[in-house]
Amino acid sequence: MLNETAKSLLTELADFLDTLPPERFDYGHWVGRDWKGAPDLSCGTTACAAGWATTLPSFRERGLRLGPKHHMVATKDELGSAAIAQVLGIDVTDARYLFLPGTGLDPTDDRPSEYATASEVAAHIRRWVARQEETA
Repeated sequence: MLNETAKSLLTELADFLDTLPPERFDYGHWVGRDWKGAPDLSCGTTACAAGWATTLPSFRERGLRLGPKHHMVATKDELGSAAIAQVLGIDVTDARYLFLPGTGLDPTDDRPSEYATASEVAAHIRRWVARQEETA
């Protein structure tokens, strides 16, 4: 069952992604290789949905941040998908489904590809939240 905090955070993130300029989004990488370490990504780099989540105060208050080697880090030193799963209070499998692109190799995998736009990923997040509410 999806907790209310996760639902609120994921909705906030999806809403933010809908406002993001296309040139600032890259679903294939937590953050662009040109990232200079600015926590707000003000250097002009790209990031994926989880990378952009680290810039939102509600996620930062829960300990989500980008680490020095372009890794996602959370308060208990979890990395990558485990870090965002910890912050959201969801299973790491669900975090991977939400924040890692699909390969296109498995016809049952309905995740967006690494070339997805921010709005496509926002829609993917909203569909997942809606499915969680339906099964609750």
